[in-house]
Amino acid sequence: MKVRAPRSALEAYQKALSADRAVSLVGKHCDVSLPTWNNDTLLEVVHGTERNLASFGRWLERCRVTERDALAVLRVVTDARDAYRLPDVDLVANAFWNHGIRGWEPPVEVLAWRYGDIPDGGRSFNYRDRYLEDGVSVAAIVETSTVKAKGAGRAFGMFFGDRPVRWVRGWWREDVTGSDGEPLIVGARRARAPR
Repeated sequence: MKVRAPRSALEAYQKALSADRAVSLVGKHCDVSLPTWNNDTLLEVVHGTERNLASFGRWLERCRVTERDALAVLRVVTDARDAYRLPDVDLVANAFWNHGIRGWEPPVEVLAWRYGDIPDGGRSFNYRDRYLEDGVSVAAIVETSTVKAKGAGRAFGMFFGDRPVRWVRGWWREDVTGSDGEPLIVGARRARAPR
């Protein structure tokens, strides 16, 4: 049974998407390149330091947008920053936010299978590097009307093949993968095997 995404996730997605659209709109009418940081620029602005936000403000000034438009863009970017500062445990909202800030469609709810039960806290543990993943790793996502089947490498089964197969539903994070390249889902819950 499909479940609607939580309100916090949809709100985070909308704020991030609005920021992405606003910056893209300004960028189209600006002959000055956005400041370059390590990653995608807007992600650096919203994740990054106050200095990055200040540099972004100077870029807006050099673009010669009106003060009103500059304030509007800064407001949506600041809203996006606030939305990103969600509690770390709200992985669903975080995933939706990350899709929105990139201008992507929201995460798709998928049916998948994994080895073993859903871990407590909704995050798989990376045993090799000893950290929590950004969701629940799955061996494969079943093909749906919007997603082609995705799966982990064969090594995944070699390590975890002794565990029982569990079917799960959740929202697929296209922005990240597990450490072995396996798909990650958030908001994972038990599901019935397809017929």
